[in-house]
Amino acid sequence: MAKYTRSSIESLVTSKRAGFHGRAQTAKEAYLPARKAIMDDPRLSEQAKRDDVAKLADQLREKLAGIREEQQTYERSLTSEVEKASRGEQPTDANSVMLRRDALDRVRNIDTQNEALDVLREALANGDDTLVDAIGQRGRQRLWGAVVEQVEALRPDVADAVAALRYLKALDSDLLLRIGDGAAYAFPTASSVFDGEPSASSTIGS
Repeated sequence: MAKYTRSSIESLVTSKRAGFHGRAQTAKEAYLPARKAIMDDPRLSEQAKRDDVAKLADQLREKLAGIREEQQTYERSLTSEVEKASRGEQPTDANSVMLRRDALDRVRNIDTQNEALDVLREALANGDDTLVDAIGQRGRQRLWGAVVEQVEALRPDVADAVAALRYLKALDSDLLLRIGDGAAYAFPTASSVFDGEPSASSTIGS
């Protein structure tokens, strides 16, 4: 199983995002001169210019949306890999799989950190490692720091992967990263000549 740390994952995500953003920038840089060429073409009627510019804009929107989806798919896949590593090596026999499923079912309805800590204490008292792991997984999903810290302390073998997973889970709420994504996938600035053309602030996706 691959070794993950917060530092290695942060470096990897930063590098990959730069690649995706660079592709988006290349697509945007190609749009403005292509648009200008249409606008300056004396052979085209005003309606033909409208149609061609609209088609060009749609192509760019589609391309930017596709690149953004690639980025999101990559990050979801990476999160899944790191989440698996954060659980450590686990038995794959039928009984162990059933116990893990039962434990996950039990913790799925835990809605507060205090409740999770109560169940964690119970699991530790009973020596139920499967339930401890399930509570740790629930804590990482809900970003319950006290739960994650206690489970981490019990599983130093997966502490690095857990820290890497925490970083990945927090990506969507990182304001600076969201601003960076918004800028990367924003429609390029252009002087709108035709009604209905996207503004400089319009973005691809949500």
